[in-house]
Amino acid sequence: MSSYNNDNNADENHNFKAEKDQLVQQVSNTVTAPLPKQTKQEYKVSSFEQRLMNEIEYRLERSPPVLEDPEDGMYEDVPVEQQKPPIFGTVLKNFKAMDGTSTKFSCRVTAIPSAKVFWFKDGKQISKRSQHYIQRSDDQGCHELSIPHLCMEDDGNYTALATNPQGRVSTSGRLAMVSEKNRSVANDGNHPNSNVVRKSPTSPHGRRVTSPVITSPRQLMPHELPSPPIAVNAAPQEVLPEKGQLAADEESPIEKYYRPNFIQKPAAENNVEEGKLVRFDVKVTGLPLPEIEWFINGRPVRQDSLHKILVRENNVHSLLLERASPMDEGQYTVVATNKAGSATVNVQLHVAAREFMTPPAFVQRLAANCVAEGEPVRLEARVVATPRPIITWKKGSDQIMHDHRTQLYQDESGYVCLQISQTSLRDAAWYTCSATNKAGISSCNCKLDVYSPTCDAPSSKHRIRTPHRYANLAKVAGVDMREALTPDAQSHHILPESDDL
Repeated sequence: MSSYNNDNNADENHNFKAEKDQLVQQVSNTVTAPLPKQTKQEYKVSSFEQRLMNEIEYRLERSPPVLEDPEDGMYEDVPVEQQKPPIFGTVLKNFKAMDGTSTKFSCRVTAIPSAKVFWFKDGKQISKRSQHYIQRSDDQGCHELSIPHLCMEDDGNYTALATNPQGRVSTSGRLAMVSEKNRSVANDGNHPNSNVVRKSPTSPHGRRVTSPVITSPRQLMPHELPSPPIAVNAAPQEVLPEKGQLAADEESPIEKYYRPNFIQKPAAENNVEEGKLVRFDVKVTGLPLPEIEWFINGRPVRQDSLHKILVRENNVHSLLLERASPMDEGQYTVVATNKAGSATVNVQLHVAAREFMTPPAFVQRLAANCVAEGEPVRLEARVVATPRPIITWKKGSDQIMHDHRTQLYQDESGYVCLQISQTSLRDAAWYTCSATNKAGISSCNCKLDVYSPTCDAPSSKHRIRTPHRYANLAKVAGVDMREALTPDAQSHHILPESDDL
């Protein structure tokens, strides 16, 4: 029994003393040696990330003016015919970088006059006075955004927006951040001679031996140093996650979820007449791409010939009501949902019932009139229409207004009248009465003659003698046709002479 204990103590002294000194020396050499500089790697974005960057570029190129710095100055004075819009000679690339390293985005722009370049992160403008993001540019059109000290919050989409008086254009790049913890775990898993933490053997007395077993010598990082002896009944040692897995308290730096956010939505209150077209447009962003649902008064909207749900290429969702009816009135709800959550927009629609309308129709038209100079005259008509029409009078092509000499009347029964209190020779003309409402328009006209009292009235027509068309028959048949056709043989057939001839 005594020899066994001596052998066991000799083994323990050998495992802890000799190997501990060797490990301390290796760790000392590792700590003092310079760490290799981490370089950025090109990163291939997914199709969804590319669509997200395209959406950011689309918004920026059509958004209101950016916030300019007073140091930017003015554009060069170049004739309009010589100006050219911005064009990117080199565009931004996608990178994957480690936490704590540095990186930069660069691009080249050609434009006349020289373009101003503004930088954005996830659609938000980066201030040129930022100490974390450093912006540089030269006279050759090269622009650079450098980040000397990267952190996990720098993960995102970066956009360079170039503007000049001829337009604006943008390019985007993705920066995917990887934490140092993930890198160390991945390197340990890939190294062929990585340390293996094995279960400690137990002593003959049933107690666990507290030292780790080193399978192969190599330089250890500070976090890989052997831990001090563990007391009896202490908590078990934490097991590192396997390659490709994340720790329990760690988030993935690349795969992120963003709640839906409506960047375009209709007005909260909408009024429309019955039978009119109604269109509701919404645009929503989020990661992953949200799903859109439409509801009316809490019930899902069903598509039919009059209700259509459309989705355009620029991710604008639309609800079309081709002919609104009172049944379509109510509260419309748009719900956008993805893995990160949901967002809701409420829209109230009021439909005004269609008004019963009939176009104007003259049931009593204007009649021609003849009056002596200085006498009053009335031009009267009657029109029916729903709603009540608007009446206008014209003399020739000139509109007549209500004044002390010409009075205009209209009542609820449809009676309309133009009264001239004292006519003059210049009032002789054609008069037109027009009735107009939402359903249509109608008009009628008449002629007003005005004569001087000192002359014969125009109603006494000038008479002329004309031979009777049957007079020649008397010579042939020997019959006096004039006597046979008229009761008075001495009377003559006369025709009135028209004033218009």
